[in-house]
Amino acid sequence: MIKKPSYLGLWIMGGLIILIIIITIILSLQKKINKTTPTPPTFTPITPTQITIPPTFTPITPPLLINNVIKGKEFLNLFSIYPNSVDPTGGFVDYYKYTNIENNPLIGYDNEYVYIGVATAIYPKTAQNIKIKPNTSIPSVRLYTQKTIYNGGLFSIELFNIPSGEGVWPAIWFSQDPHQLLPNSQAGNWPINGEIDWIENVNSAEFNQSTLHIDGWTSQGLCPWNCQYKPQNFCNGKGCVCPKNCKGECGSEQCPWICKPKIQAPFGFGYNSNEYCSSFGANYGCAVKAPNGSFGNSFNQNNSGSVFSMDWIPLDDDGYNFIIKFWFITDQNIINNSEYGPFSNTPDTSRWNEPYGIYDNSNQKSKCKIQNLQLIINITLCGAWAGSLIQNCEKIIFNQNALKDAYFKIGRFAYLTPTPIITQTPILDMNTFPKDLKGCIP
Repeated sequence: MIKKPSYLGLWIMGGLIILIIIITIILSLQKKINKTTPTPPTFTPITPTQITIPPTFTPITPPLLINNVIKGKEFLNLFSIYPNSVDPTGGFVDYYKYTNIENNPLIGYDNEYVYIGVATAIYPKTAQNIKIKPNTSIPSVRLYTQKTIYNGGLFSIELFNIPSGEGVWPAIWFSQDPHQLLPNSQAGNWPINGEIDWIENVNSAEFNQSTLHIDGWTSQGLCPWNCQYKPQNFCNGKGCVCPKNCKGECGSEQCPWICKPKIQAPFGFGYNSNEYCSSFGANYGCAVKAPNGSFGNSFNQNNSGSVFSMDWIPLDDDGYNFIIKFWFITDQNIINNSEYGPFSNTPDTSRWNEPYGIYDNSNQKSKCKIQNLQLIINITLCGAWAGSLIQNCEKIIFNQNALKDAYFKIGRFAYLTPTPIITQTPILDMNTFPKDLKGCIP
């Protein structure tokens, strides 16, 4: 008899197989889940010193500068009377006979013009009955901007008459405080901060002459050995020399701080025989010539209002790097142009005629210091320059009508402050950060 198989064992074996299959499927699914789930990130703190930020510059727009145009009484309000009768240049004048502008019979004005002259000149708005004793100093005018110091800017002045005649020496110029120029004073170390003679000439000259005077003695660091060199003497007249040692002995090497800017003078002049602008105990300087007809009788007789402009461009805060340009403008289309003319709100010198002189001391090693100057207007007679060129000057000026044209007639005056010297500093610009660092700065 054949024995029948046991179905219980088969069922048990089948169940075990199914269980193994289920366990295998579960383990397989678990591995897939583990592969698709990322490991939580681990962060390392970043301190500010660990971040390198590239420096960037954001352009700074300078403020809009508006030309300040004045005339008449408003122009006179800039000035004070020079507080001394004696002329530092040895002129035969008395500057302090009248001690204030309001009561000075040599100064007149109306709504359009200012008149400034010597006592025997013939011009409007002033007293004409001033009696002058023979061989005595003639009352004249010297004004200066007592309360205003200039360190650059665009200056324009409209002139209808410039003092002229034999023995006459008029000037509109920039220098240090006139108190520093008094004769025999301890402070009389002219020109300690430099001098710009803007409008100046003498006698019967028919052209303006603009001159730059620079102090050669008192510039800092005269000697390459850093000695304190005090020029008690002028080293036998040899000019600027450095001592061999710090005892003040005269050396043989030329002073390294000679002022020698690049000069453009299309109408003439430039350097003198010394080939520098520095002044070493004498009236050395370097001058540029304006066109003929910019001074004297030819200017006065053929003039309906011409303009002298000067652009003094400082390139640093110390006065050593600068550019100075001079214009003489007769074209009324330029003078009265409301868009770019010298008396417009926004004068544009690039649209004027070419300058008659340029001093360029930009990025130069030469020491040409021009700083902290005041505007001066004066008329002297004879003196160190005009008197040295003609004989019997002090007799000539007393001849009848010799000084009838010795006066300024001034129209508009404009001053545009220089563009500020801006030093850029790096600032943080988040747009330049690496993308993974944005927002991470504490």
